Amino acid sequence: MPHGGDHRAGRGRADHRSGAVASGPAGGALNLPAPRRELPGVRLSRRSSRRIVFAVLLGALLGALTVPCGPATPARAHAILVDSDPAQGSVIGHSPIKVTLTFNEPIRPVPGRVQVLAPDGKRITVGTPSVVDNTLTIPIRVPPRPLGTYLVSYRVISADSHPVSGTVTFSVGAPSASIPELEEFGVHPVVQVAVPTAKYLGYLGLALVIGPLMFLTLLWPRRLSRVAAIRMVRIGLLTVGLSTVASMWLQAPYVSGSAPFDVTLDELRDELVSPPGFGLAG
Repeated sequence: MPHGGDHRAGRGRADHRSGAVASGPAGGALNLPAPRRELPGVRLSRRSSRRIVFAVLLGALLGALTVPCGPATPARAHAILVDSDPAQGSVIGHSPIKVTLTFNEPIRPVPGRVQVLAPDGKRITVGTPSVVDNTLTIPIRVPPRPLGTYLVSYRVISADSHPVSGTVTFSVGAPSASIPELEEFGVHPVVQVAVPTAKYLGYLGLALVIGPLMFLTLLWPRRLSRVAAIRMVRIGLLTVGLSTVASMWLQAPYVSGSAPFDVTLDELRDELVSPPGFGLAG
């Protein structure tokens, strides 16, 4: 008898360990749930999924930050003068009181860089040029000696924030023997080099920020120190900040055609409150 009882007790313990059926106090069957065991593979899969999602978000952020700074495409080409009144090279019978320039896209004039010269070389621009949609209107006064060739000089900012310069000539009565000369305002050589340099420094800073973050998230072993990678991220953030400040500063001489340190406070203010300035500040 004791031997049989030990056998039943052992079987009950085995049944209890297996989570199947155990004997209750009255000898009836009692269903016990099997103990829950966490599967290491499931935990790893969830962690990997979170890492992948985070990496995708970082990649999307990198794309969003770099697309606005990418090279110009045909859809983002510079503004082009498509019409003028008086027309280029035309000969008219009277001196106009305004000149209109029409472009293929919205523009904004650079202050002090839109003017009209009379045949004697004197400036006859009055007031402030105005813009309605794609048309720039330049008010002028009639010179004492209106006959001869007039020179219209303009420097405007296209929709992609690049400056565009050009000239238009027309004559009243008959063309002059010579065209009035006007100082040209191109991009300063130092600014020409500094603008793309600041832009690519910003790209480098973004790479130093997002690259280590993705590596820390996906591949960095937990047992290794993250000090070096975090330091690299901080250097990247500093580089992005310096690039942004430099780009905001260089935008003013790039637009006006002046030297980097010849920028006035008014020019800086005008560029900061312009749409390109808001984009750089953001």
